[in-house]
Amino acid sequence: MFVCNCNAIREIEAGTAIKTGARDWVQVHAHFGHAPCCGKCAPEIMAMISSAEPNSSSETPLPMTMS
Repeated sequence: MFVCNCNAIREIEAGTAIKTGARDWVQVHAHFGHAPCCGKCAPEIMAMISSAEPNSSSETPLPMTMS
């Protein structure tokens, strides 16, 4: 599925850019050598970034154990 129709960036590709360090929607575009156009993809890409962040509410932290 495309997350950015203007630049033909697919969801899986955006995920790759995020995994390699993109932290905002402009950086996701830059990862592929593009600049954002209309901005309609910004909310979806930012949601992907938020859900990928380690401190995101969607991830449960592992309990600390003492050895």
